[in-house]
Amino acid sequence: MHIELGSGAKWKLIYQFTQSGAFAEHYVHRYTQVYIPDDDIVQLSSSIDRAFDIQEVYGLDLAQPSLCSRIESDSVHGQGMYMESPTILRYGTFVEIMVPLFSMDFFKGNVTDTLSTSASGHGLDWVWPFLLGYPQDKIAVIDDVCVIHPKKTLQREGKTSMYDTNPHFLGWQTEEEKIQFEKYGYAAKPCHDKYGMGYLERARLGQIWQPWYAALMEQGGLVEQFGTNRIAQGPIKGVTLVQPVFSPTPWQWPQTALHAAPSQSSIQGRAADLLIVLVIYAGKQPRWLTEPAAEAWNVVIVAPHDLDIVTCPHCLFVHRYNSTQKMGRYQHLYQLMQTGMWDDLVVDKHKYLYFPEEGVIQDVSAISTMLQLSMSNHLDLAHLTWCSALDTQADFMMYMLISPVVVLRYGTYVDIAAPLFSWSFLQQIVLPTLVEAQSGEGLGFLWPYLAGYPMDKIAVIDAACAMRPGRPTMPWVTPQPKQLKLQILLQNKKKKAPPNPEPLKLGNEGQAQMTKFGYDPIGLGKPVKTKQVVGLIEQPWYTRLMKSGSFQAVSLHKWQVTALRTDQEFVQQTGQQQ
Repeated sequence: MHIELGSGAKWKLIYQFTQSGAFAEHYVHRYTQVYIPDDDIVQLSSSIDRAFDIQEVYGLDLAQPSLCSRIESDSVHGQGMYMESPTILRYGTFVEIMVPLFSMDFFKGNVTDTLSTSASGHGLDWVWPFLLGYPQDKIAVIDDVCVIHPKKTLQREGKTSMYDTNPHFLGWQTEEEKIQFEKYGYAAKPCHDKYGMGYLERARLGQIWQPWYAALMEQGGLVEQFGTNRIAQGPIKGVTLVQPVFSPTPWQWPQTALHAAPSQSSIQGRAADLLIVLVIYAGKQPRWLTEPAAEAWNVVIVAPHDLDIVTCPHCLFVHRYNSTQKMGRYQHLYQLMQTGMWDDLVVDKHKYLYFPEEGVIQDVSAISTMLQLSMSNHLDLAHLTWCSALDTQADFMMYMLISPVVVLRYGTYVDIAAPLFSWSFLQQIVLPTLVEAQSGEGLGFLWPYLAGYPMDKIAVIDAACAMRPGRPTMPWVTPQPKQLKLQILLQNKKKKAPPNPEPLKLGNEGQAQMTKFGYDPIGLGKPVKTKQVVGLIEQPWYTRLMKSGSFQAVSLHKWQVTALRTDQEFVQQTGQQQ
């Protein structure tokens, strides 16, 4: 350890140290990486080690750990800086100056000179990638680890920054940026003409998928469809879609939520724990249903009478229906529950029922994780989160999108695409709503309302996730195009996004259901069709990270509230945008 004493702005002090004999003699040739986090960054030592490992394995010249979440961390640059579960890292054209990680070659050859005229560091985050020439795979945000940049409301009492204590910096920030831009030639014309990049525009150039997510893509046929294409979001430039360089063992993945999901070989389950009901329209049986691990549970398939499906040895039975009948998925479930086979083989013989759409792509381990968490936390209604907005089309995506820092979030809504019901909840709450149901429209709001909005019985599961590429289609409805956002990314050139597909036109089913059951959250002091997080269970590593912070950390572990609050109140208290 080397200690330098001095006073002044951070970057000027760092520059002075790089010009010292100690730096040249003891550090330049001894180390290959340089990490310069701000003093208020909260992180685990294991995260730093992991970030160094990833930078070395993938040969990055400029990188940063992602920020854990909007709950506790601030970023003026928005969503692209926050942790994303499906990726090990995301290649791009920007890192923030509060946590940069450099290769020593780039730091010594380019970065140190930029520090000579820097005080606040403002503008360096645009200059550094420009000096590198926007390489396709040398600049990245590392999602496999994250750090906390605490919001001002969480900072320790009395902590100040140079921006608080010296108003001159508030006005000087832009001037410093201009000086840096002029000195290094960063301007719109060279950005565009020389590199095909936008001026003051961040771009995502590609990514390294997590192994579990790459497996999901393969299961959904997305690798075959997109694997040889190139990725470009925003600027003209694109890079080849690449796969992980190595396959780490589980102990090497301490921070990403989905690493906590059990492997298929370790799944423990009994047929009495879970019944899966799957309505098949198109005849394509999901791959996860054929995995040996899926035999841990009972399955009932609902299929047209004239459709041959692959053998399902562990199915209790196959319920056939007339393919000329125009029936929605939830109507099929209701009719199934009226059969003698249901009474004889199913009723009161299972703890939970899982009802996924046939197009939902998931791993058996994700289903197992959801079941285990639902049983251990006594949930009545649950749903896997969606892995990424790149691959999934769903309503209320921001609510249903995975949050890597938590295990689950209690709330007042679940998607109807793949709900998990406790058996008592199915019989008492769900069954009456199925009498006139077709597509299930509105039921994701209605079920929590009819249950009285319990504080800890309804949740979305963040410890595992699924994909839903495209909206569901039924034989008598005009198919909706699978206009995935991923298709927009996987283009050689920048193109305008296609128009959003029109929603399925199923009439006023949702409104009719709500009228029938007297849905009136306003009477309970809630907005109509509310979707609100009312509590959560943190990931253990996130709890440790919060407790290690030098700010006034308020643990959200199984955070409970005494009454439902409005979405705006929740935003004000947590900073979490719904």
